[in-house]
Amino acid sequence: MSTGFETADNSHVLTRFRHRLGPLWDDVAPHCVEAGAEDLPRLKNQIRRCSRPECATNAQLARELEALLAGWPHYGSCERMILRGAVDYLAEDEAQSPRAGVARDGDVVVEATVRTLLRRA
Repeated sequence: MSTGFETADNSHVLTRFRHRLGPLWDDVAPHCVEAGAEDLPRLKNQIRRCSRPECATNAQLARELEALLAGWPHYGSCERMILRGAVDYLAEDEAQSPRAGVARDGDVVVEATVRTLLRRA
């Protein structure tokens, strides 16, 4: 399935992310949209909301994504789309079940994001 944002420069990163997500790609893909410097404050805000102590599972995942935000100025467009997708996916999870504190598949999404952005095998 083409997402419309693959280019010769970033298709390998996106392919790696899509492969790591497996069937979750269809749920995360709509969140992976263009992102620029103007999106950074909103993403930080979403991470703060997911980092509340009563959301133990999401809080740990949010801290991992927050660490990745430090590299935002150095990421290419595809890496920013992937990170935005992961943050938005986790925030959506939190909004749907704030008391449960358990992401549907947030751990898989965050692990795929970390591994893709840090280029781990």
